[in-house]
Amino acid sequence: MSNQELRANLAKHVNIRIPFMPILATDVQAVGFFDAGAAFDSSRGPSREELRPASVGGGVNLIGFVFQSSPLLFAVEVARRIDKRQSRPTVYGRLGAVF
Repeated sequence: MSNQELRANLAKHVNIRIPFMPILATDVQAVGFFDAGAAFDSSRGPSREELRPASVGGGVNLIGFVFQSSPLLFAVEVARRIDKRQSRPTVYGRLGAVF
C-alpha cells in the first residue's frame, strides 16, 4: 500500500471572512496524489489483485479557522483509477481537521 501526496501553497494569509459564518479562510493549497494497493486479510496475506488497484488525482485545499481558534480543512479532489478503465473521474469533498 502506498499513498504519495504533494502539496503546494497557492495563496497564504488570504484572510477572507465568509459572510454569516464564523469562518476565516487563511490558506489555499493545490494537491496532487497517487494511491496504490488495498487492504487485505492478514491471515492469508495479500494477493496480486489486492495490491493492484491504483489511482491518481488532484484537488484544492482551503484552510481556515472556526471562531478564530479551531483549524479547519475544506478539500475538493478529483481522482481517476488507473488500474482499469473508468468512464468518469470521481469527485470527493471533505471537511475536517488539519493534519
